[in-house]
Amino acid sequence: MGVLNALTLMEEAEATLAEGGVGGITRAEMLGMARRNADRLQQALVTLLDLAALESGTYHVRLREVDVARLLEARISSMDRALALREIRVLRPDRGKPCVILGDAQKLSRALDLCIQIVATRARQSSPFELRIGHSRLELLFELPSEGIEAWDQAWTEAESASGQSAFAGVLRSEQEFLTRVEEGLGSELVLIHQILRRHDGAFSCARPQADHVKLTLTWPELSSEDALRAVLTSRAYEISTELASVALALIWVPSGRKAEAFCREVKAHLFRSSDAAYALPERGEVALVLDDCRPGDAPGIVKRLEKALGIPLRFSSAHCPEDAQDPAALIELAQGRMK
Repeated sequence: MGVLNALTLMEEAEATLAEGGVGGITRAEMLGMARRNADRLQQALVTLLDLAALESGTYHVRLREVDVARLLEARISSMDRALALREIRVLRPDRGKPCVILGDAQKLSRALDLCIQIVATRARQSSPFELRIGHSRLELLFELPSEGIEAWDQAWTEAESASGQSAFAGVLRSEQEFLTRVEEGLGSELVLIHQILRRHDGAFSCARPQADHVKLTLTWPELSSEDALRAVLTSRAYEISTELASVALALIWVPSGRKAEAFCREVKAHLFRSSDAAYALPERGEVALVLDDCRPGDAPGIVKRLEKALGIPLRFSSAHCPEDAQDPAALIELAQGRMK
């Protein structure tokens, strides 16, 4: 369908050339038209690939700690041209505490791109676009033109009703519906954002503070204790099931007189590889290390290196996936049993 849109635009360009000849359209206009065609084709292709992966069950997230504020800034910069074409003014949030969540940076970037693309195509010309970042929360506020309010309400209603169905629910239309549509695109952009947030145990919602104002909200679960650890191990376990890889879990007791969160930050500062991660388990008085591509006998050596870097002895235990267990809950239970 993206190809059909591009072909329609190309036919319009040919008609313009036929009417005005070479002098009827400038080189800049032709280049602009070609760029828009290419952008639309690329967006359509990427969306179709994402939908196909969701529908086939091969759309998996690889969870890491992600700073949403940093990710958002990068995506806004990459979409500057689309926003500038509509003279939409971006009101960036004040940089306070980072919004750190467990997420797949690549797939979250895709969701943010879709959100910004929605604003770039639907927001009122020369209107403000405000971004607000909170704890595990992102809000995008923009204004609709009066002629676009009804179309937005219809699009959101359809996306909400389709979000729990097939990933292709927004695309599947009758011939009459497709031929009489008033907007371009595949029609699944909002559905796709819903699906990506769901894969992160998050939510995508819409509010209308005023009749012509829209507030899109993306929320994620808080980065907390054993639930976060289990989610990370589940993500890594999927990678192991499809690749020649392994992961080790090491549990370190928090030294007497230290707080788990503060000690976890110290441990993170001395990790040797960016792919490794540390999570505080304050209710257990432990810090969990998730060590990528780590052989069964390597975890003790890594903890010993941490001991040397921190200058204190550490009491710890470890378990390995897939050798000891593949189920995340069983891996945690085994490591905790060895700690005792």
